[in-house]
Amino acid sequence: MTEPINLLAILRIKPEYIDDFLPKMMNNANGARKMEGNLRFDVYRDPKEPNTFVLIEEYIDNAAFEAQQKSEHAQPCISMFPVWIASPPEVRFLKAENINKK
Repeated sequence: MTEPINLLAILRIKPEYIDDFLPKMMNNANGARKMEGNLRFDVYRDPKEPNTFVLIEEYIDNAAFEAQQKSEHAQPCISMFPVWIASPPEVRFLKAENINKK
């Protein structure tokens, strides 16, 4: 059985690029949610730091994650990250733990 991919990314966007970033990121998220193998793609904005966004993504396996990274809706974001990002993103691949397991 393959392991699901769980990704948490914290992005700090330069304030002058938020109006460009946000619609492209939401298009990316909406496109990802329609892809086979995607279980979740949520975009959150920190109300105390409005240029900080948190992405939570979940895929059934690495192949689904890689397909998302190569998709037409992801490319506008990926290509613009070097311009948009104010500091290196914090990206974590997480392993789900089942706390209800005995």
